[in-house]
Amino acid sequence: MFNEDKNSIVSSASVQGKKSKKRSVIIPAIVSLILSFALWFYVISVESPTYTKTYSLVPISISQGNGALSVYSSSGSTVDIVVSGKKSLLNQLTNDDFSVVADISGYKTAGKYNVPLSFSVPDGATKVSSSIDSLSLYLDSRTSVQVPVTVKLVDYTIDDGYEIGENAIEKSVEQVTVSGPGSLLSTIESARVTAALGHITSSKTLSAGFALVDAAGNEVTSPYISTDVTDVTVRIPVYLRREVPFTVVYKYGYFNSSNAKVTIRPSTVSVRGEVEAVNMLDSIAVATIDEKTMQDGKITTSVTAPDGITITDGTQTVEISVSLVGISTKTLAVDNITVKNPEGAVYLPAQDNIRVTLRGPSGMLDEITPDDVEVIVDASGNTSGQQNITQPAEIRISDGYSSSVYEVGEYSVALVKSDGE
Repeated sequence: MFNEDKNSIVSSASVQGKKSKKRSVIIPAIVSLILSFALWFYVISVESPTYTKTYSLVPISISQGNGALSVYSSSGSTVDIVVSGKKSLLNQLTNDDFSVVADISGYKTAGKYNVPLSFSVPDGATKVSSSIDSLSLYLDSRTSVQVPVTVKLVDYTIDDGYEIGENAIEKSVEQVTVSGPGSLLSTIESARVTAALGHITSSKTLSAGFALVDAAGNEVTSPYISTDVTDVTVRIPVYLRREVPFTVVYKYGYFNSSNAKVTIRPSTVSVRGEVEAVNMLDSIAVATIDEKTMQDGKITTSVTAPDGITITDGTQTVEISVSLVGISTKTLAVDNITVKNPEGAVYLPAQDNIRVTLRGPSGMLDEITPDDVEVIVDASGNTSGQQNITQPAEIRISDGYSSSVYEVGEYSVALVKSDGE
């Protein structure tokens, strides 16, 4: 019995020993297997040089260098890049770590080009592919030109006698500065304002935009063109032709239709001017007649048109004939002489009277006497102290006659310094 138990115990211990020994072999094998798999996974997942990654929307830069051309349009500004390398490296990279350049420094002529892209990737990474390998660019020189402003008149009607002064149109700016591609700017001839006027009866002022046009009048448009102004104010003069009479002006107002017949040849003239100015013009005064010096007879004088008015029939001079009607003259010896003396001196007339010739209606001249006339000499401004001087004289006629009777010619009086000062 005892031996059987003993054998049983030995047998159980032997089994347990074998199991323990077996465990000590299996566990390290499992751990080793796990570590090997982890190492394999790490190498494959992290350190494998064949791992790839896509970087989207990497910006493309333009290298102009010393080239004369600029970029006016582009087929895109970003590119997607596929890169291979260690995952640990690729996971650290961002778009900023890549350089993609389109070099236009070697292009000398304006046009559209497919410019190759050059790629630069960090050490340890390799470019596998990209969404594009070249960039379509429109290249041209960047310049500015000045073009004249022109005005095109459309959709208008105008009455007889009126005309548009197309050669006299005023513009707020005479030239427009245009900036953009040189080859495009070279085709632009002018900045054209199109003015629709409707029925025209007077001058027009309007503010409008303009179109850039070529020599054939075709509009030149481009999103790459800019101008220094966007609107132009234009004033379009409208002219009217008319016949207007010549007339004269009387200096003192003594002449009128009842006592003076004035004839002007030619009597009218053809004029042209802006509607507003012509409509205000009733006549053109060709001379100012001084009744105190004018006698019966003729004078020839040149014609000057008012500002804004042009004479269109070639008239340069007119002949004016004056014939006095019911007018007589009378000469009086006037001794009523008043002298206005300077301070500290007294001057007296060198003669007792002054012969004054008067003109006026015959009936009034028959009544007038020397007592109705005064000769006034103003010597107050004379400070020379000379013994003998001559000063201009004013002829003053009494109120009862002064509206119709006046002196003929101009007068002066000789004065002598008084010894009794």
